[in-house]
Amino acid sequence: MVQHRERRRGRSRRLLSIHGTVASRSWSAMTVVAAAGLFASTLLALSWLVSGPSAPSAEVGLVLRDVDSGRVVLRRSVAVGEPFALEYTHSVHRTPMRETFHIDASGRIVLDQLRYESLGVGNPSEAEGAAEFRLEDGSMILDRMNRVLGTFQLAVGQVAAGHRLIVQGDSIPLASLGRPGIVLRFEVKKTLSMKLKGVLNVDR
Repeated sequence: MVQHRERRRGRSRRLLSIHGTVASRSWSAMTVVAAAGLFASTLLALSWLVSGPSAPSAEVGLVLRDVDSGRVVLRRSVAVGEPFALEYTHSVHRTPMRETFHIDASGRIVLDQLRYESLGVGNPSEAEGAAEFRLEDGSMILDRMNRVLGTFQLAVGQVAAGHRLIVQGDSIPLASLGRPGIVLRFEVKKTLSMKLKGVLNVDR
């Protein structure tokens, strides 16, 4: 009788051990499936952020930074593709100049057009590559330049040059942003989707 009870107890222990092993394996499998689902959802979300329908119209920060101090002296929100311009007087010819830019979908500053009124030092007389050269209302225009700058620096003239930033209908004298002769770096504060795109494209 005692031996019979011991056999029954031994069988019960083995069954509990088997059930515990099966339950442990089932839980591990469920954990793996859940992790895979979360990973797939994350990739889908990243893909939507990078190439989703809202990306082309996203707003970015156009930032002007004092190169010497590192201090941001101007920040404006602009849409990707929205034009902005620099107007100034040519240091040699003393004629008006206008450079038009935009920020592309990767968060880089791109030079689109150069408008000027005299040939000579620093002013091209013909188009290069896919750019187009034309005359319009007494001005020479180099259009469709598509020159990717990323960022760029500008030494601001205090008197003769009269550098002005034209953005969203505002005309901002750059000399008002700091000390005489300040050097400004034009850069872009990127959106989250641009940063993620940069991360995803690292190994491509």
